[in-house]
Amino acid sequence: MSHVQARANNSRQATALLLQDLRSDLQEARQLQVLLNLQFDALLKHDPRPLPALAADIVVCVERMHKRRTRRSALVARLVGPQAGMDEVLQGLGPSLQSTGTAWWKALEDLVRACKDANLRNCALLTQQHELMQRVLEPDSDLYAPA
Repeated sequence: MSHVQARANNSRQATALLLQDLRSDLQEARQLQVLLNLQFDALLKHDPRPLPALAADIVVCVERMHKRRTRRSALVARLVGPQAGMDEVLQGLGPSLQSTGTAWWKALEDLVRACKDANLRNCALLTQQHELMQRVLEPDSDLYAPA
């Protein structure tokens, strides 16, 4: 096998792995969104029982996505250079793969944004509930002082 053929094979393998990871991240982000919504529902119901398991599952999802993102960044750098991004990789694919990859990338970006928003929503609700409980459990000392 010539050097050129080996490089082409490596590029094809890197591209295949990149698309496989992209698809896996898309599935994982959907699962993360479900978990965040379940967490929100539990918070709204003031039901702490499912929260530890949900938190653990959320951490696992995020860690797997982070691992694939790190690998994706390295693959992108190898395929199109360190200053390039996914758009450059996708532009270099054939029409069918480019269309699929672009759709997956856009969907992943949208889902990650939605997950970030859901996480902030959950955090805000949890913070509000905590502050309310603090006021109930530790009222200001002058709250019940004689007038």
